Amino acid sequence: MTDDMWGEQQMPVTADSLAEESVLGACLMEPSLLDEITLAPGDFSDARNAQVWEALQDLHGEGVRPDATAVAVRLADWGKLGFVGGGPRLHDLAEVVPVAASGPYYASLVAESSRRRAVAAFADSAGAVSRSSLTSTEMVERLRHRLEVIEGSAEAGDGPKPWAQVIERGMEAIDRAASGEEDRGVPTGLIDLDKVVGGFKPGDVTLVAGRPGSGKSVLAAQTAAHVALDLELPVLFMSLEMRIPEIYNRIAASRLGINLGNFTSGVISDNEASKLARQAGMSAASPLWVDDTPSHTLASIGAIARRFKRQHGLRLLVLDYLQLIEPPKAENRQVAVSMLSRGLKLLAAQLEIPIMVAAQLNRGPENRGGKVPTLADLRESGSLEQDASVVILVHREAASDPKSVRQGEADLIVAKNRNGAQATVQVAAQLHYARFASMAGTDRR
Repeated sequence: MTDDMWGEQQMPVTADSLAEESVLGACLMEPSLLDEITLAPGDFSDARNAQVWEALQDLHGEGVRPDATAVAVRLADWGKLGFVGGGPRLHDLAEVVPVAASGPYYASLVAESSRRRAVAAFADSAGAVSRSSLTSTEMVERLRHRLEVIEGSAEAGDGPKPWAQVIERGMEAIDRAASGEEDRGVPTGLIDLDKVVGGFKPGDVTLVAGRPGSGKSVLAAQTAAHVALDLELPVLFMSLEMRIPEIYNRIAASRLGINLGNFTSGVISDNEASKLARQAGMSAASPLWVDDTPSHTLASIGAIARRFKRQHGLRLLVLDYLQLIEPPKAENRQVAVSMLSRGLKLLAAQLEIPIMVAAQLNRGPENRGGKVPTLADLRESGSLEQDASVVILVHREAASDPKSVRQGEADLIVAKNRNGAQATVQVAAQLHYARFASMAGTDRR
C-alpha cells in the first residue's frame, strides 16, 4: 500500500458534492444499489468522489461486498486513499443518508448535474469553434457531433427498452424515412451453429469475431431475436454501435424477408406494411430487451445484467461489440482488453447465463492470401481466445474478392469449441435481408 490508509483530507462542500456523497453512502450501506445506479465516474464533479465510485464498482464487479474497509483497502492498493480523504471519511459516508433507499434519488441529481456541466462545456466549445479557422460547414458538423454525444447520453442511453417499445420506435423511424425526414440503417436470426456448438451454455462466453462488414453484428442480433421471439426466453441485447431504429430494421428485415434497403428509403409496399403490422401484434410481448446506450463500462453492463437476471430471469446477454466498451484503467490497451475479457467471463459465471459478444479482428486476414481469419487475428489481446468457450470467425470470401464464385455465401468458422469439435459452417449470406441462413433453408423463423 502506497498511501496512508487512514489519513484524511478536507474536501469542499457543494450541493453537487453532497448529492454525490449521498450516492456513495447509500451504496456503502446497501451494495445492491450498485445494480440499480449506473452512473459513470465522469458523472461526478469531484474527482475524489469519482475515485470512490470507481472502487465501489470495481469491488462489486468482482463479487466482493464493498464496505468501507474493503473500499479503503482497494483505494490504498491504487495509491488513492489519501487523495479521497482517508479511511475515516469512507466510514463517515455511510452515515450521510439516513436510509439507503434514497440513493437512486440522489443519483438522479448527480446525473442531472453531470448533464448540465456537459451542456455548459458544449456552450464554451461553441465559442471556441466559432473563433477557429474552420469553415461554417465544418463548424456546424463539429458542434453537431458534440451535441449528439450529449443527447445520446440522455436519450439513447436511458436504459433497456422492451420489445414493444422497440417496435414502436422502429416503425416510427420507417415513417420518418418514408417522408424523407430520417436516414436509416441494418440486424437478424439463425440456428445452424447448434449442430456444431450445441447451443450456448450458462457461464460460457461466445465470441463472434470478424472484420468490419463481415456480418458479426448481423449474427449477434439474429441470435438475440431468435432466442427471444422464437424460443420466448428472456434476452438482453446491448448495442454500443447501433441505435434502436437500426436494430428494429435489421430484426424485422431478417424475420420477414423484407429488403433492408426498403427500410432505409422508407419505400414499404402495402404487403410489407401488412407483414410489419402482423409481426408487431404477434411479437410485442416477446421477452427481448434492447439497450442502445452508446457508452458502457464493464461495471454498468454487469449492473444492468444482474438487475435483469433478478427481474426477468435473463437467459442470454448479447453485446455488440467488445471494442466499444469503455476500457478499465490499465497500463496499456492490451491489458485493458484482457480485463474486459476476464470480466465478461466472470459475469457469465456469476449470472449462470451465456454471453455472446461480437468483436473486431485486426487486419491480419487482409495481409494473407485467401484472407481467411484465424484465432491469431483476435484484436489486441490473446485473452479473448483464452476466456471464450466458443470463438466463431465470420468470413465472406466475396467481401475481399468481388470475382469470387462464392457470392452470397459465408463461412462461420468455429475456431474454438471448448465442448465440441472445430468446424466450418457454410451459410447463405442474405445480407440484403440482414441475415444468415442455412444452405438447406431449414432455419426456424
